Amino acid sequence: MAMQSSAGGSIKTGLSYEGKFNYSIYIPEHVNANTPIFTYTYGAGGTADWYSGYHTAGNYGPFDALLQHGGDSIVIMPNMAWNSDWGKNTIDLVEQVREEYGITNMNVTGSGFSMGGFAGFDIVVENLRRNPNIDPQVVFFIDDYSQKTYYGSHRLLTDEISTLLRDNDTIIFTFDPRWKGTDKYQPYVDAGLNVIRVEPDNFNHVAINSNFFRNGCFDYMAGDLLPKEGYTYKYYNRETGTWDVIDYENIATVDDLYDFYGIKFLGARVEKLININDYRIRSDSRVVEGYLNRIANRISDTNYFHNDISTFGGSSTTSVPSQVPTAVRNYFRNVTTLLTNISNFMDVVAKIDPAYQAVDQSLLDMINGDKV
Repeated sequence: MAMQSSAGGSIKTGLSYEGKFNYSIYIPEHVNANTPIFTYTYGAGGTADWYSGYHTAGNYGPFDALLQHGGDSIVIMPNMAWNSDWGKNTIDLVEQVREEYGITNMNVTGSGFSMGGFAGFDIVVENLRRNPNIDPQVVFFIDDYSQKTYYGSHRLLTDEISTLLRDNDTIIFTFDPRWKGTDKYQPYVDAGLNVIRVEPDNFNHVAINSNFFRNGCFDYMAGDLLPKEGYTYKYYNRETGTWDVIDYENIATVDDLYDFYGIKFLGARVEKLININDYRIRSDSRVVEGYLNRIANRISDTNYFHNDISTFGGSSTTSVPSQVPTAVRNYFRNVTTLLTNISNFMDVVAKIDPAYQAVDQSLLDMINGDKV
């Protein structure tokens, strides 16, 4: 069954992956090679957590948010037995989705609510096992009470898992009521991982989950903002051993978050753009294909990627701290983002072109038919 979002895109439900498990999936109206993937695991309520229509209490879930507002991420909602390998099974499905829609972005954001909190973590870990050299990943624990990642956190973090997450600079968000202790997340901090504690003003267990989707947090890796009102964000200050409040502006976007932790994420994006000619954009139309590949040549040959800026320096002649380093960093981030968007748009054009040709042929057939 498919349900159309009022903002574009659709939710497909009742699907099966190779007969191993069931799932639902949201596909945005516009998908390109850079579309990120978000996964959500329900709590003890099962698939009822997906959609308020399944709840007698009318709880708000991912279906509600996607049907009302749409989104720019592909959202995968797996449904399998609790003792299943959620990480492996879901990433197997993710790889199929990537192939089907031509997605080259390897980012996967994992989330899990309550009893299902562990699965989003397992999914990100499995994605990193298969794709270690990717952008820093994000995990959302939505009032996690799972036996594995919450109560068993001291047993969870093997050397392998800790190294994977540290090397990737993965960020873990814990959406918890402010009365909930931080001791269960201390093993993550002790392992050197990045943890953001999020304290909602409305800390009802179900409301934390509902408001997570109502505020569009699932689209964070697609460029959306974290909610500002109704939340307090904290990080673990390793110097003082305390959880200190973070200014919202430091984590509003995922790029802000990378800056806050001093994470250098531009390298992977620049490398991809430099090597854009390693694959040839193909389209049914030779004219369109020629134009797109000439654009790709221009992107990879631009001086932006080939000038030596290692000797750049800057200083302030006043008592005001120099903003030159920040301005330069923002320049590179903005230019890289723009060029990445252009390259993604080229993939979209290549896919749309055959559809236009089919429409043209259909119209021609209709005209010819009218003349007969």
